Amino acid sequence: NDTLYVNLLLTTDRADNDLNYKYYSIGSTEKVNYMIVTGTQVSYAVDNISQGKGYTTIAAAVAAAVENDTLVINENVEISSRLETNVPLTIIGKTGDEKVLRATGLNAITILPKKAITLKDLIIDGQNVDRNQPAIEASNALVTLDNVTVQNFKRTADGQTQGIIAIKSNGSVWMKNASLVDNAVLAGYGDIFLGNQKHLYLEGNNVISNGIFIEKNDSIEDKGTTHTTPIDIRVPETRTIGEATPLVVGTTDATKYNLVATNPNWEMVAGETYLYIKDNGSATKLNNTAVKSQTMKVIRNGQLYIRKGEVMYNILG
Repeated sequence: NDTLYVNLLLTTDRADNDLNYKYYSIGSTEKVNYMIVTGTQVSYAVDNISQGKGYTTIAAAVAAAVENDTLVINENVEISSRLETNVPLTIIGKTGDEKVLRATGLNAITILPKKAITLKDLIIDGQNVDRNQPAIEASNALVTLDNVTVQNFKRTADGQTQGIIAIKSNGSVWMKNASLVDNAVLAGYGDIFLGNQKHLYLEGNNVISNGIFIEKNDSIEDKGTTHTTPIDIRVPETRTIGEATPLVVGTTDATKYNLVATNPNWEMVAGETYLYIKDNGSATKLNNTAVKSQTMKVIRNGQLYIRKGEVMYNILG
């Protein structure tokens, strides 16, 4: 029949979003005479595990973050206005199934990093609403997409040529085992718009359903890709072609990429450490048995070419 006395120290000297704080309740039982102290952890949509704080919205979490913080997304969150990041950040999904949703009423860039950002184990979803702005614009910093899926974005209106992810100015994107799927873009363009030199890096197994549009003489850097389905690369007719302006650097495996060009004479071929576009001029394949085993010498543009094998080329005109 002894009595156990419990002294509780109550304080308000804490932040409301302190992840280390538990709300306590006091209970009792009829059989024994003592106090039961139980604790319930407060949960938030987004945790800043660097600071030990939680937030109900991703916008509030990003606004309160400092350099090199890590944010963990615990549940689906919505972006209702353009999300700008002003310090280097990492944003991670707790299980990999969490979605960052563009609000259906938002007609603006969804994510605009001004400092380096890593997005990992997340799904970024446009909710199938056609808008005239990209999901991500990389124009100021490096955006790393690590095991991220970008899906259900639509950008099909006339003039909207810069795709779902737009890489411009001083921005860059590093994709590692990432996917762009179930998106819709303007015909002739791609899920990714590359508008600066060699600022798209591909590593691992990436899926880019609508391909990449490369503006001017820009190129992709292959950092060790493992994808088996070729990624389409679209280029304008104004591109300067040849080995001086490679299309993909870091690989000579032309099976990984598929050139989509309006000029039927352009083909993608391997150079020393890169892939580039070659113009076959007015070459025509000859398959008749009379020339299959012959060696042919051809002068084109002042240079001598020799062709031998199953396919021979006849240079017309």
